Amino acid sequence: MESAAFIRECVERHNGVQTPSGRWGVWLDSPLIELIQGTGYLDKNFPAMVRQFIRYEIDIAKEPMLVYPSLHYQNGGVEINDKCESNVPGLFVAGEASGGVHGRNRLMGNSVLDYNVFGRRAGKFAAESVKRAVLGKLSLGHITAYETELKKAGSKRTGWRPCCFPPTPRRTSGSAAHGPL
Repeated sequence: MESAAFIRECVERHNGVQTPSGRWGVWLDSPLIELIQGTGYLDKNFPAMVRQFIRYEIDIAKEPMLVYPSLHYQNGGVEINDKCESNVPGLFVAGEASGGVHGRNRLMGNSVLDYNVFGRRAGKFAAESVKRAVLGKLSLGHITAYETELKKAGSKRTGWRPCCFPPTPRRTSGSAAHGPL
């Protein structure tokens, strides 16, 4: 809402302040924030912003800031429902990987809400989903089937096995060898 109001004032109503670079902005009364919230509020809650302006000898606790919303990230993201479920069964998504509650594009800072709130929701609903899941008997039969297909095709694999499947020790010169298959 705040960003939309800035844009409306600058672009639609032409009430913004033109900067020397030709861009438009609005004055944010940051000293008023300190008056309402108390001295030190900006420094405590927005330390990076305070330091950023201090570099240019502007104390935002005493002087207003010229601001204008800008696109911080161009996000795509996986579409999710209120339980953080995607349309892929069993895939739960939160944070910047999702379109998020702020839409496919968001302004800086909103990702904190996404990953704190919706990361927790995704984890909670994913855990509930796994409890209800019906799993078949787990095995490594797919590896045996793959090896059989290779033999039928007359192919030899020259790569290494994935580290999650340790190689079968082979005896060579009296020691275990973990070589290519």
